[in-house]
Amino acid sequence: MQIDVRTILDAAAYHEVEIDRVLDKDNPSFLEFDPVLGYVMHDHAFNDGAGNALTTYRFESDSNHRKLINHADHPCRVNTYSDSFTMCAQVNDGETWQEYLAANIGEPIRNYGVGGYGVYQAYRKAMRVEDTAHAAEYIILTSGKTTTCATSMRRGGTGQAGCVVICLAGRPTAIPYTASPGHMFAMT
Repeated sequence: MQIDVRTILDAAAYHEVEIDRVLDKDNPSFLEFDPVLGYVMHDHAFNDGAGNALTTYRFESDSNHRKLINHADHPCRVNTYSDSFTMCAQVNDGETWQEYLAANIGEPIRNYGVGGYGVYQAYRKAMRVEDTAHAAEYIILTSGKTTTCATSMRRGGTGQAGCVVICLAGRPTAIPYTASPGHMFAMT
């Protein structure tokens, strides 16, 4: 069976009506157009959790990070940026890896991850936020195949590689990793 390229592109590409829906200021979507980042997310709920459960995503209006739950009243020293892996798609507020880590270290960790963002979009978002009152002493910007790693591990795959960039005192440090079953990230 041969599939026409136009059929594949038609199924994969956004259509004018979908783009108009995102750009319609009178009928807001969970996405909002952003001239630098392409889009930013707003509060929404999807049936994308385990067993098609409803997953709630809430974002703080002042800087568009995911809602803080643990230690939200404490000063924040760590901001995280990247794609849906960092955003923690398919889990509720309070169930993200940032919230688990915050509960363990006793201070909040802001989650600026956005599903579908590439490395450059995440970098641009970090540069925007880190020039505001929400700037953090430490930032974590994941890049590489983070989403692929998580998917691969659930399916029993091994050896996916990527890089976590941690900025300490303004000096970026790249930490390469590989993912394997049973170990979220094995630093290499």
